[in-house]
Amino acid sequence: MEGTHTFLVLGKLSSKGLEKLSESAKSFAEEVKRSLEGTEGVKVLEYCVLLGDYDWAMKVEAPNEKVLTKALVRANKEGLLQTVTYTAISVEDL
Repeated sequence: MEGTHTFLVLGKLSSKGLEKLSESAKSFAEEVKRSLEGTEGVKVLEYCVLLGDYDWAMKVEAPNEKVLTKALVRANKEGLLQTVTYTAISVEDL
């Protein structure tokens, strides 16, 4: 998508989020993806479960930081997760 920025979103699950994930990891990931992509211009490119300090990571495209923040607030409203977001720049763009 032209005019978009790429972001890396790392997340930690709350106990409620962990319970929901353990019921069906695929359903949980799809729910988070649908919630984020419900904000116009946001697209989840990749979603991975992690071992370590964070529980999952997503590579996301959005027009800007404000749009992505709006999408993350919507996704976080149920208290299922906490996120940390970084702007990602492809080495080809340097």
